[in-house]
Amino acid sequence: MSEQPPLVVGYLVSRYPSLSHTFIRREVQALRARGMTVHVCSIRPDPRRDQLSGPDRDEIDRTTVLLPPGAHDVARALRLAARHPAVVLHTWWGTTCSAPPGMRRRLWRAFYMAEALLVWDWSRRHNVTHVHAHFANVASDVAILTTSMRRAVGEDASWSFTMHGPTEFADQEAHGLRGKVADADAIACISYYCRSQLMMLCPPDEWSKLQLVRCGLEPDRWLDRSDGTNERPRAAISSSPPQPIRLVSVGRLVPEKAFHVFLDAVEELGRRSLHVVANIVGDGPERSSLERRIREIETAQPHIDIQLVGAIDNESVLRLLADADVFASASFSEGLPVVIMEAMAARAPVVATRIAAVPELIEDGVTGWVVPPGEAMCLADAIERASALAPADRQAITDAAFERVRSQHDVRDAACTLEQMFRQAAIRPAAAERTNS
Repeated sequence: MSEQPPLVVGYLVSRYPSLSHTFIRREVQALRARGMTVHVCSIRPDPRRDQLSGPDRDEIDRTTVLLPPGAHDVARALRLAARHPAVVLHTWWGTTCSAPPGMRRRLWRAFYMAEALLVWDWSRRHNVTHVHAHFANVASDVAILTTSMRRAVGEDASWSFTMHGPTEFADQEAHGLRGKVADADAIACISYYCRSQLMMLCPPDEWSKLQLVRCGLEPDRWLDRSDGTNERPRAAISSSPPQPIRLVSVGRLVPEKAFHVFLDAVEELGRRSLHVVANIVGDGPERSSLERRIREIETAQPHIDIQLVGAIDNESVLRLLADADVFASASFSEGLPVVIMEAMAARAPVVATRIAAVPELIEDGVTGWVVPPGEAMCLADAIERASALAPADRQAITDAAFERVRSQHDVRDAACTLEQMFRQAAIRPAAAERTNS
């Protein structure tokens, strides 16, 4: 009996490599380290790819960018459509009819069909049999269409996606979330909270395809080693409350990240005669309003220094975290932020809001502090408490936080679970076909 060919996985991501998707790069590289063949297709290039550094930049040449397509790509996709016109028309009609109301959304489905033909051709050229998408967004829409057409012509094809949230949970209809959950052969859920939300969207006999796969880091990078070869030494612990308080927060500058609440907390710390140097990392549409608010605070309180750092590469973020006295997040809406894991791995005391899956990572008073969302005073209290810890107490908190990340968010463990999930997903369609026949 001949051996089955090795499973070849194709990662389909909206933008890769990307400043904000470093965790996907870690995942891809960890799967390759296990001996898996993984090809990556990015639907669009990241407009900030010139800011990438290190391992993220190394992925550029290994990644296929779908849009804009070259002439040869278009020609191959058109030949595929010409060979299977009935399948293409049937799939296009099905996705158009299932689109949420509105001409704009139906038009986008036509674009997705064109992209699916390009991904179908890419999958064939790289012998991809299983497609995995990150996020329940355009990548998942394209993966569904690609897999549907491939199966219709008798090709071995399966697909899965990693569910992050919270955007898709907030508008399930617009994202077609229920249909994606039903169609996928497997779903990686980044937290128990995430999995529980998807369990409401599918019958109990489908729950087995919802796998807990936490986003992973490379914790060994932060380990203290007696031989002095640690790549990232742990941050120094002061013998007295640090002056000034070096505060870091990271996220897109959008309303749901609640940076105005964060600034209110900084202002409150200033009223308590504390000297704060705060770095806000990220960019977005709220930048102008945040700049105005910062000027107000700094004018009224000269001992407050707030910098909008902008979007920077992951290595620069890690250096800021390693030097921070406190990492703080005032966010209203999250899945489970990777930057919180990175802060805990860098042994920066963490203060975050008690939302979604954050309490799965931060145990209040043990691995950090959680506060009610929208409460600037509570956020300020927790930041002040964290910054004023005695050295022994600080070390107890940061060591416990590091251990939590190492035990639950090691990317090697995530890669092991994903490999098993992909292999199970690859045999699911065949098993379903046998059951239905």
